[in-house]
Amino acid sequence: MPNEEKKPIKTPSSTFAEIFIYLFPLFLLFFLLSFISINTERLEDVFYVLIDKLFYPIFFLIFLLFISVSAFVFYSYKLSQILAEEREK
Repeated sequence: MPNEEKKPIKTPSSTFAEIFIYLFPLFLLFFLLSFISINTERLEDVFYVLIDKLFYPIFFLIFLLFISVSAFVFYSYKLSQILAEEREK
């Protein structure tokens, strides 16, 4: 049949690339953590700083972005309704 689509053949290099994309961040994390002593108090301090100084502000900015996009969509929808009513008159 002429309309059949052929699936791309996975080569070993493409499979390796897919696995590498998922495993590279883990290897990088383990590498960076290897420079930190295994003292649990030290690890708690590192994760506290990461959460307190990095994740909370990022999540707050994502929340603000979500709220602003939601407001923009709502107001643009209302504006389109008002303009449609104006055109009908």
